Amino acid sequence: MKKIGVSAFGGCSKLKEVVLYNGLISIGETAFGDCVDLKNIRIPASVDSIGEHAFDAYNYSNRIFTPLANLTLECYRNSAAVSYALANSLNFKVIDATKNIRFPTLSSGMFNTTYHQFRLSWTPVDGAQQYGIAVKLAGKWKLHACTDAKTTNFTSPKLSQNSKYDMVICAKINGKWDTSALTGRSFTVIVK
Repeated sequence: MKKIGVSAFGGCSKLKEVVLYNGLISIGETAFGDCVDLKNIRIPASVDSIGEHAFDAYNYSNRIFTPLANLTLECYRNSAAVSYALANSLNFKVIDATKNIRFPTLSSGMFNTTYHQFRLSWTPVDGAQQYGIAVKLAGKWKLHACTDAKTTNFTSPKLSQNSKYDMVICAKINGKWDTSALTGRSFTVIVK
């Protein structure tokens, strides 16, 4: 199977498990919409497009989509699924996150749509004295928060709904922040 069509499993509220195989290229709009019993779904690395509201619930009284609250996307590093999860406030876990010698690698994200917050976790870097979360503001990277060497996660404060942040996680080694290749390592979070 190469594609999962629009609303293919939409409304299957009793669906508990789905197995998707490598070779799948796209997941259509609302493909798993309102699948409220679905807890985990592994998105193959071959998926390069995911349609709007593919993993959302629809609130008929308010006429809005919200991310499926109990779902965690299992994604591969630097995949379309990670980008989709970050842009749509979906919980995710990077299943092939590996320890990197120089850069922290994003390993998971959790979102709270009630309080418009997120929590990001990353892999440790050997020799790191601190970790820093930088946000791009007015075209420049600004250090937003720091953690100690043992803390490999960050929880945002309460934020404005639909706010968008370009972010990067850096390690401080031998007293210097490694700021090389920031654009290539950055990611975008959209708060729902």
